[in-house]
Amino acid sequence: MQEPITTVPWHCGEGDCPVGWHKATYWVDDTASTGYTVDTYTDGDHEETEEADLPSFDREEEAWKEYSRYVLRTSEDPLDEFMVDTVRTVQEKWKFRFKKTPEGLKLVEARGPGVVYKAPRLQQLPARVREYLNLDPKTGVLQDFPPVGSLNPAKYLGRWHTDTIEHKERRPDAVVQEELRAAARRHVGTGRKRSRKDWDPRKS
Repeated sequence: MQEPITTVPWHCGEGDCPVGWHKATYWVDDTASTGYTVDTYTDGDHEETEEADLPSFDREEEAWKEYSRYVLRTSEDPLDEFMVDTVRTVQEKWKFRFKKTPEGLKLVEARGPGVVYKAPRLQQLPARVREYLNLDPKTGVLQDFPPVGSLNPAKYLGRWHTDTIEHKERRPDAVVQEELRAAARRHVGTGRKRSRKDWDPRKS
């Protein structure tokens, strides 16, 4: 039987280490002669350890607070422990017009937030819009539709079609860093109370 007991952060102090911080996980392990193992880098490489070397609750708590103090000082979370979103979902409204061709419905104009695309600029449509419409990269024909002769073109031609397209974009670094510091400050108990949701300093 192998069961994890606890995970403790630690800093290796090696100047050439790109991360610096690591996580050691301690296990109950009935295959070990001592009954316990430690996975120093939490990478699956277990070594036997003595019961006396298992971290106490106070040692574990202080290790995580020290990590939080590091996050507070540097605005960096190398162990990815604080639940701060680095990307956000953006919704954009787009309008499209199509024309009838032997190959199917072809895009002739697209209007997005502050931009208009017509031939020959349709090739410059953002990739997310081209993927949403599933356009043929060479012809501009909608690949999800059969030839126009097999459908009612009046439903698609001579009118604007409006769609909301979602995509992900990175949140401003300053905002992400402020939320990281707030999370770390909350954990070490040095900051003001906030109305935001509580942050869990450890995911595990």
